[in-house]
Amino acid sequence: MNQFEGAEIPVSAFAGDQGECPPTVAVALAAFGSGDLGHREMANALVGTRVLLPTQAVLDEAQDVGGHEVEKESHIATAIFRADAGWSGLVVFTSVEHATMWNPDARLIPVTADQAAQTALEESCEALILDFAGPQRVVLAGAPLRALAQSRQAVPVWSDHDVATEIEREARVRGVTVRVGKPESDMECDAIVWLSAGADRADAEGVVAQLAGALEGNPVLRDRLDLGLAFALAEPIS
Repeated sequence: MNQFEGAEIPVSAFAGDQGECPPTVAVALAAFGSGDLGHREMANALVGTRVLLPTQAVLDEAQDVGGHEVEKESHIATAIFRADAGWSGLVVFTSVEHATMWNPDARLIPVTADQAAQTALEESCEALILDFAGPQRVVLAGAPLRALAQSRQAVPVWSDHDVATEIEREARVRGVTVRVGKPESDMECDAIVWLSAGADRADAEGVVAQLAGALEGNPVLRDRLDLGLAFALAEPIS
């Protein structure tokens, strides 16, 4: 805090920021562009870093004063891209240079990428869009976006301790043992849950149905899954 005649004035978290792309983010963007970094890793690289949020003052209500329209109420609007496919994304930039490529007159507010992700979700956006006009556009959605909004380093679902804990807890209630594993590359799921039911196949299928139902509304899984879980028997059951 700075002090001036007894008043405490907050110091910006970005004091001295020249509007350049943070070095670690620049490295991550280059790796993302070359295919060496995925969306999850890109989101992890953004945690705690500064991005620039373009804003615009929008007039909500005006009144006539002496023949002139005078602003009465207004609000600050963010830039939201709405795709033809129906999804929307909050637009942010990693540097002033990249923002200028999109709009030279953009009014930019520095925020953390975490805060930008939170704003995207609060605005009911499905995505956060970095550097819309390039040179390397990144669209973060789903679990990576939610992790960034929570300032959390995301890991693959199949190696996520919190996910495994939730699944194992629900399985124990039903008297079964499970193991969460990595799915095969051709499987459309986030993780595979191997089940040892110790019963015949019909009973095992019933347990799977109960377990899947119990996990459906779990808040941890809802945050961290995009494709869902697959269930399989760990060993043949006669």
